[in-house]
Parts: sequence; structure tokens; C-alpha cells
Amino acid sequence: MIINWKDITGNLTELGTIAVDWVTDTASDVTDKIIDKLSQGAGIARGILEKFRQTIEDYLRDTIFYSESQSDEGESKERVDDAIEELLEGATLENDSSKSKIYSKSGGEEEANRDFDELTGKLGATVKDRGGGTRTAELPDRSTTVIHSKSREDLPTIQIDRPGVRRHIKIRYR
Repeated sequence: MIINWKDITGNLTELGTIAVDWVTDTASDVTDKIIDKLSQGAGIARGILEKFRQTIEDYLRDTIFYSESQSDEGESKERVDDAIEELLEGATLENDSSKSKIYSKSGGEEEANRDFDELTGKLGATVKDRGGGTRTAELPDRSTTVIHSKSREDLPTIQIDRPGVRRHIKIRYR
């Protein structure tokens, strides 16, 4: 199959304009419409487009539907800062490298899941189950957090990535 990228780009530009009018729709609903339009207009197989579903939804959420004002962003950052500070209470800093700040806490997998649920619940974040003991969430300030039931050290770990910050925060539960 030959893909005409010029047609795809034209369709995406048109769809980007249309998507702004669909502000009340969810990213998932808009993604369905985009996939339909591309499969019909550009003749791309629906199966191929479905492989890009999450990328399209993330793009829409991040660029079109993200509309918090600067003051809301500041409030969100403060709320997330406070929640992370509370999460780190009782944790021991084990390693402070250029890539990560690694903490440890006791309680194992049960405590890790409880802390993750408390963090995401307090901030109203939607949690996605990725399977295999991994769950993810985007926090109000656009930080991302993930919990793995096992890390390289065979320990349950919560990782937090802050926007604009290179170093990860990792909490390993012993």
C-alpha cells in the first residue's frame, strides 16, 4: 500500500481545525472521528490507524483540550508539590544522582499501592491500569506518575516525572 503523506497532512490540518469545534467531546470521541476521517479520506487501513490511537488521544489532550490558565497551573503545581512532600514523609533518601532522586520506604507492595492510590486520589487523577502490576496517572500539573509492582531491584516502585525537570523521583518500597 502506498501512503500519500501530502493527503494525510492536509486531512490532519483540516481535522485540527474541526477538532477545536469539538471541545465538549472527549479526546477518545475526537480520536474516533479522526480515525474515521483518515481511513475514508486518505484511504489508510483502519487497523493501522488504531495502532496510533493512544498517540492521537495524548496529542489532543495535551495540545487542544488542555486549557488551564497560568494561575490554575500555579495552583496545580503547589497542590502536587504538597502531595509529593506528604508522600515522601518517612522516606529515606538513598541516592541523589543527575538522573533520579531515589528514596526508600517500608511496607512493600501493599504500602506502595496505598501511597499511589492516596496520591492520585487526593489530586483527582485518573489512573490507567497498564497490566503486569503497572498503573499510570497524569497529575493536575501535568506530572506523570507510575507504579511498578517490581523494579530492577525487585521492589515495588512509584516514579514521578515532573514537567520541565530531568530528574525522576523514585520511591522503592522494602
